[in-house]
Amino acid sequence: MWKKQFNGTLRRVQGEVGNLAGDGSFAACNDDEVVVGGGGYCTPWNPGNPNLYPTLIASWPAYVGETIWFSGITATKNGWVADCNGQPPNGGIAVAYVACMKP
Repeated sequence: MWKKQFNGTLRRVQGEVGNLAGDGSFAACNDDEVVVGGGGYCTPWNPGNPNLYPTLIASWPAYVGETIWFSGITATKNGWVADCNGQPPNGGIAVAYVACMKP
């Protein structure tokens, strides 16, 4: 049913790696789209300590004008935030994804 009704209007956008406060990420929809979901993942830790595992510690939608608490950055578009327990440049950096749809 989704494919029949929304064929060509649903797309996934990947945010830049670590574009929020170094270890978080934000992915945004276009102005004429709505956010229908999202998520993210963490990059692996650099080799050297096999006991360290990156963890996605936050994942939520963000709206235009919202201040993203851990970064102090204001969202300029609707989208999705992901944050990991990373330490640049050691790894554990977030990559956010958002699902966008034209209504």
